[in-house]
Amino acid sequence: MMIALIVRLTAKPGKPDELEQALVTLARDSREESGCETFVALREVHAPERFVLFEQWSDESAFAAHQSGAAVRHVRGLLPDLVQGDPNVSQLETLSHPVSQHE
Repeated sequence: MMIALIVRLTAKPGKPDELEQALVTLARDSREESGCETFVALREVHAPERFVLFEQWSDESAFAAHQSGAAVRHVRGLLPDLVQGDPNVSQLETLSHPVSQHE
């Protein structure tokens, strides 16, 4: 079963650009991991201090490996200085998949 996550984070005052860099790096590194189907970092247009991560993993073991990997450990170490409160994490079950142009 494919695993999906939506993670919402709010940057501390003066920290949005630093948080953006950390999340862009996390997204890039995560996309190289085995089992990563999608990993996108997003920033709200009208609230630039708010960020969203959207991730999809091929299965629970790929997601677990990601959670214990170096990229996640590094960003978790940065979060106390960059983020207000705790990230809001929603773990979801993927019910349908995007249709590609080739289907």
